[in-house]
Amino acid sequence: MDKILNSVVQKIMDAYSNKKDYNGIPSGFIELDRMTQGWQKSNLIIVAGRTSMGKTAFVLSLVCNMILEKRPVLFFSLEMSAEELAMRLITMEACIEGEKIKSGRLTDIEMQRLEASVQFLKNYNTLYIDDSSTLNIDQFRNKVQQFYTEYNMAEIIIAKQRNGRFG
Repeated sequence: MDKILNSVVQKIMDAYSNKKDYNGIPSGFIELDRMTQGWQKSNLIIVAGRTSMGKTAFVLSLVCNMILEKRPVLFFSLEMSAEELAMRLITMEACIEGEKIKSGRLTDIEMQRLEASVQFLKNYNTLYIDDSSTLNIDQFRNKVQQFYTEYNMAEIIIAKQRNGRFG
């Protein structure tokens, strides 16, 4: 118990001397950061909801905010391909509808925003997407350990459809 108490007291002292609004990784959502103090090292966050409620958009917003902080993010997608996720990230950053980008019917200004979004994602190159949907739990664990060993930290996101599963 002594070791745990020392660790807790150290975290309290760090927060006391920090004087920031929160002491974790910012989510990019001010009210959420106030409630959670930002994402903490040992948090397990589950985002759930009905179909078409914006879960993927919300999680990708969190991802964008994490990569702005230069945090390595390992994103396991059991539902969407890496290209589909990249397209969603580009449309979010450029503030252009996905259908418009897919059809190529863009104005010159939208094209500039699209290019700036792609450059942003390239500059903040800390997002790694694994879209192999047939991972078993051992392969998943090995990939996480390898990523963690390489970066000495990791934010891990698993995006799974309702019927998707490890195993």
